[in-house]
Amino acid sequence: MEWHPLLNSYLIIKKEALESNEKVAAVLNHEDAYSQAAGSVTVKNEASYNSKIVMNYMRSGLMETQNSAEFGSGASQKLQIPDAVSNIYVKVLKFLPGSAPSEKYYVFNLDLPMPVHRSYVVRGTMENSTYEDITPV
Repeated sequence: MEWHPLLNSYLIIKKEALESNEKVAAVLNHEDAYSQAAGSVTVKNEASYNSKIVMNYMRSGLMETQNSAEFGSGASQKLQIPDAVSNIYVKVLKFLPGSAPSEKYYVFNLDLPMPVHRSYVVRGTMENSTYEDITPV
């Protein structure tokens, strides 16, 4: 077969498109696996302070950490708990708008022995904060 510049360009473009599609498929498969998480922790903020969820767990003998975005009153955040993790520790931080979150100030913390789906609401002020487990039964 004889070399042809247009055909060669077409083959290079086709190859790049296939590789790009494979990368997109890999990302989507990862997101699907993430959305099929074994558990989750959702927190709704009805308080006068901002909140942030911090979650630690053991996977394959290593400690891993997830952090939610900071969220204010009226907002919610959800962290997915992957399958095959243990020693799950969740802490919900509280801090004033415009200040940095600190592990020192928190609304509640909890230990989960295995992945579960849990929902909470936080309320109150920095000085008098409360939380409630609102997980559907």
